Amino acid sequence: MPYSYYMLLRVITCATCVYSAVKFKTEWTKWIFGVFAVLYNPVLPVHLGDKDLWSTINFTTAAYMWVALFAEIKLQQKGQN
Repeated sequence: MPYSYYMLLRVITCATCVYSAVKFKTEWTKWIFGVFAVLYNPVLPVHLGDKDLWSTINFTTAAYMWVALFAEIKLQQKGQN
């Protein structure tokens, strides 16, 4: 893949993490999304060097985003009842 593809993914992921850090209600979720935003920021990229490590971080980030999203939806539904 071209470098611009990965840069676009970093921008989208960082923006999503910043938005989630502001939007989510629980404090620990905000901190975790803040750490992910710093890790994926396109301005000062973090270079870990190892593709296997980045693959693990990418998988963890994606899994956490899905779990946090569904937990937030569940929390909102519980609050409406």
